[in-house]
Amino acid sequence: MSSRSSLASKSKHLGFLSGEGEMALLTKTFDWCKTSVGAIEQWPQSLKTVVSMVLSSKFPMFIWWGEELIQFYNDAYRPSLGNNGKHPLALGQKGKDCWKEIWTIIYPLINQVMTTGEATWSEDQLIPIYRNGKIEDVYWTFGYSPIIDDSGGIGGVLVVCNETTEKVLNSIKLKESKDQLHFAIESAELATWEYSPLTHTFKCNNRLKDWLGIPVNAEISLEEAINNVASVEQVTVRDAIKQSLDSSSGGLFNVVCTILHSKTGAERIVRAKGRSYFDLKGKPYRFSGIIQDITDEEIAKKELADNRKSLELRNAELLKINNDLDNFIYTASHDLKAPISNIEGLLQAYMTEGSFDEEQQSLIDMMLFSIERFKTTIKDLTEISKVQRVSNQEPEELTFSEIYNEVILDIRELIKASKEPLIVADFKIDKIRYSRKNLRSIIYNLLSNALKYSSPERRPEIHLSTRLADDFILLAISDNGLGINQESQHKVFNMFERAHQHVEGSGVGLYIIKRIIENFGGKIEIQSTENVGTNFYVYLKNL
Repeated sequence: MSSRSSLASKSKHLGFLSGEGEMALLTKTFDWCKTSVGAIEQWPQSLKTVVSMVLSSKFPMFIWWGEELIQFYNDAYRPSLGNNGKHPLALGQKGKDCWKEIWTIIYPLINQVMTTGEATWSEDQLIPIYRNGKIEDVYWTFGYSPIIDDSGGIGGVLVVCNETTEKVLNSIKLKESKDQLHFAIESAELATWEYSPLTHTFKCNNRLKDWLGIPVNAEISLEEAINNVASVEQVTVRDAIKQSLDSSSGGLFNVVCTILHSKTGAERIVRAKGRSYFDLKGKPYRFSGIIQDITDEEIAKKELADNRKSLELRNAELLKINNDLDNFIYTASHDLKAPISNIEGLLQAYMTEGSFDEEQQSLIDMMLFSIERFKTTIKDLTEISKVQRVSNQEPEELTFSEIYNEVILDIRELIKASKEPLIVADFKIDKIRYSRKNLRSIIYNLLSNALKYSSPERRPEIHLSTRLADDFILLAISDNGLGINQESQHKVFNMFERAHQHVEGSGVGLYIIKRIIENFGGKIEIQSTENVGTNFYVYLKNL
């Protein structure tokens, strides 16, 4: 036979392999003589027919033929093999050699079809394969069907398949997202709803049904749900839904209302938040959201508002009482000055008229001492009445060092009377904007008290220091004096209270400076241990 006749004969036998795809070309050029299938021209018509059908199909298809299950596949199936994997070696290869990693999974299905002639169908089944240089988890939806050979027997298996890996993984992710959302909703104890404006169907979770007093298995319409809203709020809720279903509104929905239990009438304050979703024509196709029970929150807010109002009224009453007390003290101290001066003048005049024996002189001395004590008390009362008014004094730029030195000069006699006290000042923050008179009163009172109440058993040591403490300048004054027992510490800032009675004083000094400090937005604290010493911490606002 001539070469031309040979080519013509071969072309005739390859006519069923028409097509320009990659797999048609590979099938034509593959040396099938090296397989049990044999040369193409010797193939049975049934094999030629099914191979031709597979190669021309746009749907992924695969063939196993003969006892060795020799393989064929088309261009649509080719991508499933990936890169750097089984392609193109899979063409013409024995099934057992090609799919070693999954042979135990797929061979029982192949054998079932080959022996019984019954087709199989599997959906989204995990069958890992080697591709892209590694074993990958791949999901498939596929059917195995018998191929009838020329003798009427089963010559092979036709696989019609579709890789569904992306769909399955997306479904898994979607389920995980739904599970996470469900967990979040349950953890937050939220109710949910979903309404379809197209079908007018309304769905809600069991929590909302429980709140509304509706059986779990019962259906409910949107209108029925709205009817469980407090009657005075139903119009507001309907208007909000209507607005949400209008695409021009943006679809957002946010309402606070009271819902009622249909059987018990129990009220529950809720916040409903959701949105509507629209198609390309602006028509709503979904309206959904969540509902949060805020009953406790609203009750707490109301109680807080009521308490705040009550506190404001109480503060106003206390302010009025304080003002009345200040006015009374100021008036009383002013009105008492004249009578006590008259008594003192009469006593002085009486003393100039003659001599007195020892007993008479003692009585006169006691009267003079009482008058001085009374005058001191009047002076202290006058100072107390001024405390509220001094808050209006203009602050100025001062230094602690300057005020400290002034106070040291004023109490020099008290210092001399003490046992050579050690007084140390360490003003790390020296500058402050404050009322001069008030800062001087604070340092004067605390420093003089530290000297007055020093321990007779040891040399007095007094330390003054300043530093920043948040928004305050902290003035600390500590001593090693008598100290104050725990029970008396909270009383020392009360009017006319004194921790120690053996030292002269009226008991108003600490009361006065506490009011001064608080009037300017500060505070004063005390820490003391009896027979060890006392620490005062003054938190001053830099005005």
